[in-house]
Amino acid sequence: MISVSEATALVEQYTPKPQGVLRNLSTAAGLVLAQDYKASEDSPRFTNSAMDGFAVRFADVLPNIRLRITGESSAGNAAQSTLAIGTAIRISTGALLPLGADTIVPLEDCSMEADEMQVRKHPTQGQFVRPQASEYAIGTPILRNGDELTPARIAMAAQHGLTELSVFAPPSVALLSTGNELVEAHETPVDTQIRNANVPMLAAAIRQSGARLSHTAHAKDDFGQVCEALAEAVRLADVVVTTGGASVGEHDFIKQAAHVLGFETVFWRIRQKPGKPMFFAKRTLEGRITLLFGLPGNPVSTLVTFLYYVQPTLARMMGKSPAQRRTQARISTDLANMHGRVEFVRVCLIKEQGNEIPLAVPLPKQDSAMLTSMTEADGFVFLDVEARVEAGSLVNVQEF
Repeated sequence: MISVSEATALVEQYTPKPQGVLRNLSTAAGLVLAQDYKASEDSPRFTNSAMDGFAVRFADVLPNIRLRITGESSAGNAAQSTLAIGTAIRISTGALLPLGADTIVPLEDCSMEADEMQVRKHPTQGQFVRPQASEYAIGTPILRNGDELTPARIAMAAQHGLTELSVFAPPSVALLSTGNELVEAHETPVDTQIRNANVPMLAAAIRQSGARLSHTAHAKDDFGQVCEALAEAVRLADVVVTTGGASVGEHDFIKQAAHVLGFETVFWRIRQKPGKPMFFAKRTLEGRITLLFGLPGNPVSTLVTFLYYVQPTLARMMGKSPAQRRTQARISTDLANMHGRVEFVRVCLIKEQGNEIPLAVPLPKQDSAMLTSMTEADGFVFLDVEARVEAGSLVNVQEF
């Protein structure tokens, strides 16, 4: 049995490096760029107006002067003539600034009569003019290796005609549950059966991480069936996540089946509560690395180990830094860990009037089979071995 810190270090050590692939712009949102991109043109591409109004020569704008309107420059349809002395050209936001003009007078600062306009509020020279390349010039870095493709960055790529981008591929994940006692969520359990909550829970967590769920399956507590189901999962995925069957019971076949399929055990069992019987293995075959996370069967243990070990792994395989939202809070009661294992104490956060720091209240039911300790919690406090925390002390809460 190893420590939590040893387990996290080993999982990170054996996590494959992210792999770059070309992805169409329409399907690249949320992925991470695998290379740098530079501007293929200036921004703005041409000098244009930032307002609806009139393009004028600043030198012409004298008190009470009227300027004759000689044309219009609209977005996508530029004025055909150069601005003559003593005239104005109507202009739309984003339209090309006519030759000879150097200032924009907004519509609200003008009055118009027939084919003339009069400035009611004197402008400053160059106002509301967007000069070509004023944002950036051709060759400027616009997207960088490691950037996550947000909607704004998607827009930047489209603005430069990038219809395909080099990104880190989301890993494919196969999900396998085991156990004779499990029936599907839509089925009615009989006798000692229970509904399989872990598969929909983990499927949601995998999708939420941004990884691709490529396969789900269930195997009874039969060694041959577990081997067959695990082999299919390995064939279809970069990462295999199993739930149940990884402990010490006579019907726990995941570790044995993994060894038959050529997996090397990295560790089994961690000094933590919940989630002690977690199994982690890797296989390298013809240059392809496959990871196997054998998670415990109790739903709380399953989700805690997924959030703490699997989710950061999937993030790294996508070129992302594992996101761990931590909130500082005051613990509501004394805590002491005398169990010889790290404890993930589930807490809810309570905002108190007049206090910016929330109160972290441990849930009364912390059993690993009690899903309410997750549904009613906002996160957990990492309570180290032999740690003692007094009520009112500041603690870090890792939010779900």
